[in-house]
Amino acid sequence: MNGHELLTKLRDREDPTSLRDIPAPQVYTVAQVAGLLGVGRGTAYELIRAGKIPAKQIGRRWIVPCEAFHTWLTDLEASA
Repeated sequence: MNGHELLTKLRDREDPTSLRDIPAPQVYTVAQVAGLLGVGRGTAYELIRAGKIPAKQIGRRWIVPCEAFHTWLTDLEASA
């Protein structure tokens, strides 16, 4: 099912659902952080492991809390 079909299906439901009803993610993946920063995944992993980007490790997976990431990024811009 492509995106258009999914939106049509959601629109035609009897109990109206909006995309705004879907909660925003609370964490970013390393790939998402890399994309936001415009760096490669390897570089993002290096920065996370070095403790430069706020992140938590759950098992083998790293997650970056959105709020902590945006605070870190704002602080980084302010100090530049």
